Amino acid sequence: MHYEYIAIPDADVPQAVEPIFQHVVTTYVSEANKTASVWRAVPDALLDFNPHEKSNPIRTILVHQLLSERRFFAQFVGTEEPPVEDLLPPGDKPSVAAYIEKYVWLVKRRLPQLAQGTASWWLESRPFFGGLQRERIWVFWRRVLHTCHHRTQVQTWLRLAGHEPVPAIYGPSGDPRPIRHTRWRRRSGAQSSLPTFGVSSRYHSFPFSGVFPPRLLRRSFHVADGGGECVQQARIVMLAHDAAEVVVHRIRVTAGQLGGRGDAQLAQIGSDRGADVGNLFQPCQFKPFAGLRRFSPS
Repeated sequence: MHYEYIAIPDADVPQAVEPIFQHVVTTYVSEANKTASVWRAVPDALLDFNPHEKSNPIRTILVHQLLSERRFFAQFVGTEEPPVEDLLPPGDKPSVAAYIEKYVWLVKRRLPQLAQGTASWWLESRPFFGGLQRERIWVFWRRVLHTCHHRTQVQTWLRLAGHEPVPAIYGPSGDPRPIRHTRWRRRSGAQSSLPTFGVSSRYHSFPFSGVFPPRLLRRSFHVADGGGECVQQARIVMLAHDAAEVVVHRIRVTAGQLGGRGDAQLAQIGSDRGADVGNLFQPCQFKPFAGLRRFSPS
């Protein structure tokens, strides 16, 4: 996944003193970058947008993130944190950029402290809400999840406000992206150009274990032999089982025709040329049986 904005680059991520905890530091930076990216997509004019009288406006969510995360780390994790009066940007209605600057500043302050954590430090029992006792590593991950929750609120509020594009987090959002045409090559040499919607990468894996109906269409069943077979029409979509169904229905394979054993491997379209049935359905120790010669496209 490509992100246009990275607040904290990899070069600024410190090395953990114990390598087993490097993922803690790296993940915290990764989640902070995603949060800053979502905040950055908010126009200043929408900071006070509130989708419902019982919910909080975006500005309140940003303020809560800064204050509550500081409390988690200071009171429960035990890191050294700045005083509360230094957490929020000045002014009655700060800009989005001002909130991001404070957020990234706080995250960067915590990184060296987290990187110095040893196994005994991370596993130490710490106080938590309601008089509970939890390991420091547990409290840390609870905070990361808490931040993800509020980040998703901001993303959802943008959608409800009618703002586009809604930023990506772990993958593309549902907003339209430019249509690219992918060329599909028939074995006869003819080519046709088909639109591919919402594709942001050249390599796409489709696990055919999700093909409907289950079990009947899960076996690898075709190896291109240089004849005229091809996928005449296929629409590549984000859901693997949808694309697989289109292909399966198009070449009219019945359950009684399936041979071989085992599940098909993950299919990959490695480029925008030369894709045919052989590319989509990679064989898994295919063993033909009598009567199975060739599938004719509809």
